[in-house]
Amino acid sequence: MIFSKERPFLLVGAGRMGGAMLSGWMADGVDPSTIVVCDPGPAPEMVSLLETHGIRHVSETPADLSPSIVLVAVKPQMMDVVLPGVAPAVLPDTLILSVAAGTPIARFEAAFGQVPVARAMPNTPAMVGRGITAVYPNAGVSSVQKETIASLLGA
Repeated sequence: MIFSKERPFLLVGAGRMGGAMLSGWMADGVDPSTIVVCDPGPAPEMVSLLETHGIRHVSETPADLSPSIVLVAVKPQMMDVVLPGVAPAVLPDTLILSVAAGTPIARFEAAFGQVPVARAMPNTPAMVGRGITAVYPNAGVSSVQKETIASLLGA
């Protein structure tokens, strides 16, 4: 994995899909201290998961955060609200990974500049570890980042 306490993984949106992925990562043994969850109103079961694992939770992206990966797991209609709040934390090498249906890579490039971006579309059985996921990276995604995407989505 390419994230750490210094360059954490930022999960934006801890609803059904984001929450299912986070549960999978915890089951796979990902270090919870390397993850920051940004969601203004997580469901009670998500709050419980965050507290159980000691995962940092914020309502908006902290100004001092420099994530190595940002996973955008919000509804497409929330992009205009969410992306501007995340943009200040995105560095040129930050990988943007989206599981938002119907939001093209160009939308993320417009919000964040020429950064590595990949779109992933997990299907519903992925929520119970039995699905498949299609991934489409832009040209900026490195081979190491592709391996990290595969590992993250494999959970």
